[in-house]
Amino acid sequence: MVAYAFLAGGGVEPLSGFAWPLPEDGERGAWIDAESAPSEALRGYPARDLPYWFDDELWMIELSGTVAERDHLLFGERARLLGRIDSWTDPLAWEFVIACARRVARRAAAALREDGRADAAARLEAPRDLGELVEAAGSAADDPSAAGILVGYVFDVCFYAREAGVGARAAGVAAKMSAYALAGDLDDVPGYAERLAAERAWQADWLVERLGLKAALLD
Repeated sequence: MVAYAFLAGGGVEPLSGFAWPLPEDGERGAWIDAESAPSEALRGYPARDLPYWFDDELWMIELSGTVAERDHLLFGERARLLGRIDSWTDPLAWEFVIACARRVARRAAAALREDGRADAAARLEAPRDLGELVEAAGSAADDPSAAGILVGYVFDVCFYAREAGVGARAAGVAAKMSAYALAGDLDDVPGYAERLAAERAWQADWLVERLGLKAALLD
């Protein structure tokens, strides 16, 4: 089974520190199994679960033997690296962060207009980078209304993503915070699970499109 895996720089599995045998000269990497690698390394995920896992490098991997799915992960008995997805870069990670933040901003702007605050809504829709979004959100997040809470989420997504520093970590922060914000942030609200799944699906579609994975998914 072909899947994907985010790894730390140099093909290192982030949880265990295991260094994968990398493909060389256009060949596929060597197989690893439970005798040669920690169990954490024998995992990947389908494209639909990319937004749950971010790191410096994205690789296409092959899982062999019995493959089990658990917690947005696929576990195999053997695995090997097929090739690195070079389209996953730090600039693209930041593009994803901005896309997530602007998605929350659009929802917040709509709520502001419903409250009769068209000027504040326009300011929130205009920014194109995180710095401008933080400033616009900071000036509008001044009340406990539903619109004000959404604006506060815009601020939080931008602020904490910037604090993460590195694009891959910022992407993880933005993906999680924006999905929960748009789902309603309360798991006991009717329809919460469906809205959360819809946001994660939107994030996955964005990544698949921008990473150019559609052709690979069809192979």
